[in-house]
Amino acid sequence: MNDRALNVIGLALVGIVGAAFLLLTPRFAELDAVLELTVFMIMAILALSLALVWGYGGILCFGQSAFFGLGAYTYAIAMFNIGESTAPLLLAIGLPAAFAALLGYFMFYGRISDVYLGVITLTVTLILFNSVNSTAGPEFHIGVARLGGFNGIPGIPPLNIPGNKAAPVDLEGMFYLATASLLATYFGLRWLLASRFGRIIVGIRENERRAELLGYDPRVYKLATFTVGGALAGFAGCLFANWGAFVSPTIFGLAQSAQIIIWVIVGGRGTLIGPIVGCIGIQWLTTALGAVHPRHHSRRVRVVGAKGPGTDAGGYRTLVAAPTRAACRTEPQAKTGRGGMMAVPLLETRDLTMHFGGVRAVHNVNFTLAEGELRCLIGPNGAGKSTFFKMLTGQLEPSHGRVLFRGRDISHAHAHEIARLGIGIKTQVPNVFDGLSVRENIWLAASRIHSVRHANGVVDEMLARIGLIPAADRLVGQLAHGQRQWVELGIVLSTDPVLILLDEPAAGMTHEEVQKTAELVREINRTKALIVVEHDMQFIRMIAKQVTVFNQGRVLVEDAVEDILRNPLVRDIYLGKQAAA
Repeated sequence: MNDRALNVIGLALVGIVGAAFLLLTPRFAELDAVLELTVFMIMAILALSLALVWGYGGILCFGQSAFFGLGAYTYAIAMFNIGESTAPLLLAIGLPAAFAALLGYFMFYGRISDVYLGVITLTVTLILFNSVNSTAGPEFHIGVARLGGFNGIPGIPPLNIPGNKAAPVDLEGMFYLATASLLATYFGLRWLLASRFGRIIVGIRENERRAELLGYDPRVYKLATFTVGGALAGFAGCLFANWGAFVSPTIFGLAQSAQIIIWVIVGGRGTLIGPIVGCIGIQWLTTALGAVHPRHHSRRVRVVGAKGPGTDAGGYRTLVAAPTRAACRTEPQAKTGRGGMMAVPLLETRDLTMHFGGVRAVHNVNFTLAEGELRCLIGPNGAGKSTFFKMLTGQLEPSHGRVLFRGRDISHAHAHEIARLGIGIKTQVPNVFDGLSVRENIWLAASRIHSVRHANGVVDEMLARIGLIPAADRLVGQLAHGQRQWVELGIVLSTDPVLILLDEPAAGMTHEEVQKTAELVREINRTKALIVVEHDMQFIRMIAKQVTVFNQGRVLVEDAVEDILRNPLVRDIYLGKQAAA
């Protein structure tokens, strides 16, 4: 039985169990049990919001309780001022989503590192907690809704069934609503993560730099993921406010933020069922052991139509519950003295320089590559070759000088912008998505320029081309070094670049693999230009005619490969005894 069949069976079982739970529980469970189950499912939606943001998006966020609280307070305030069911619900989802988008924009476009993302989101949550907690006076109100400070907002009007204001949602209806919302959230996220968007955000989580070098802008995908997570948390907050008919600043608290993280960790990061199980399981265990949950406090829960001990005339039951780089510029074509046009080089650098403090890694490099040319770049360790490649691909911004690609200045362009122009790179150490299969690695590259359907065909062709069909479904992190080199080469080729940079493509390979790599490089050069950094002179002899020698960050000499091998200066600083080979 294949993975797809197992996946379908799993989804069917979830649907059947969910439907049975939805239909049978209110008929057989006690009132208090139904109330607890309802809030458990609401909190499971909150757990799913973090599962998306952190488990699949790789964004460690302590701010889900902030979006949850914003959703709850927005719903409460809107219900007092508007009194309709649809508008408060939309506001309770929209405001947290907008706040998440604004916060995410500054974090992701500001290139904040992962550790600081957690610190910032936690800080924002605590600021909201302190701010709402200090609104106890009567002067703190929005319309007719008083914020209440640490006392919160009690007596929130009930959610009405759309189109019938006289029929507020009762206890059983709230249970159905929470269960249906949890199932809809789960299946909606399953669909989202199976889509192209979902597969890309998982790739970015696995290796953000490689995704950027393929032409994806991680900031856009992270921002979208963060915004959706904020919207889901706000939706959960809306349901929670309606369930309890009361909100207070405790839902912004540090303990609440930590609980959400724990739910996802216990259930299993990178899954959807896991956080649901972790959330419901921990909450049930907390209740069973008689502990007081951080979110719980003395409140009145609306039970429309309820009767019996503890229910007052109003239908309430008292419970003790729980900055941007410059845009690419186009250079004018070079002209001859009489106005005739001369060919513009594919790639050109002018006085390209990269300083790290007082260290000159690359200094005043002038380099030209023609369309369709294959050039080898050699030099001793520390000569600046890899730094040169990083400036060509936007991983480093030059300290001085320019990089021109087909006459366009790309010196200050981002890596994903340069990749989209047609420059691909295979790095010195295989830069791949280790946590994904070989097939998924190549699919992520192919889908950047092809439709989903066409990308699948490109993947099959590339697997055959690089000889990895038997390993197609294996995780790349489990492959040998040489195979990982081939995977990265397949990734680069799948984006169909105009210029390919290969940084030591034969490193760590067996003699047979080196021969195979040389054949592939020659085949690629029939249609594409290449710059190859390599130390293996035998490999260079197999593929190159022209060689550029780097030394101490500068171009030492450029010449035919045989002349380079006989050059005494090159022999002294780099080749040494290899020249006699």
